[in-house]
Amino acid sequence: MKLRELLERIRSVYVEALRGGAGSAAAEGSLVEWSIPVRNGEIQLAGPDDYYLPLRLPLVVHGENGPTITEVLTLDRILFDPIRFIWAGRLDVILTSFCWNDCTLRLPSSEGLLWLPLESWFKRWFDAEPESNADTPSQVIHSLDVKRDGDAVHLVTDFGTAPVQAFQDLLNAILQMDVSHVHIGDGAADADE
Repeated sequence: MKLRELLERIRSVYVEALRGGAGSAAAEGSLVEWSIPVRNGEIQLAGPDDYYLPLRLPLVVHGENGPTITEVLTLDRILFDPIRFIWAGRLDVILTSFCWNDCTLRLPSSEGLLWLPLESWFKRWFDAEPESNADTPSQVIHSLDVKRDGDAVHLVTDFGTAPVQAFQDLLNAILQMDVSHVHIGDGAADADE
């Protein structure tokens, strides 16, 4: 299986669960809104290498009792043995199973990282296509959390309803950050590189 096909399958588990929740609510006569921004604004530095980032809610259902935030938790995932590959001829990637809406990427060090490519990636995919309707979710990421653990940096990403291209663009951004290797998926937070 090719990387893009694998990523499409991982994405579909989450997006189909989200669509199922929206479809049930719409069938009951409720208004459904996708990917609602709840923390807007510019990306701000909250401290050295710590960011305050905007955030989106996956699904808001407007029913008889007012709006309800609907979380879609997917315990199902595509399981596969770890895959190691070189991205764009320079980035060593270890990819393990993960959920599309909860993907951890571990960068080995924050020292000397160029943050602008990550900020540009976030802005592009957070605001990619804000328009949606009950049947079609917008093509946006929902969140990115930047955490430091000693020298390592963890990027915890909810790819939301963004297409696989957002994942690939994130690998390109990481490459532009002057990173030589990244561990993605389950266990990435605990990986020793």
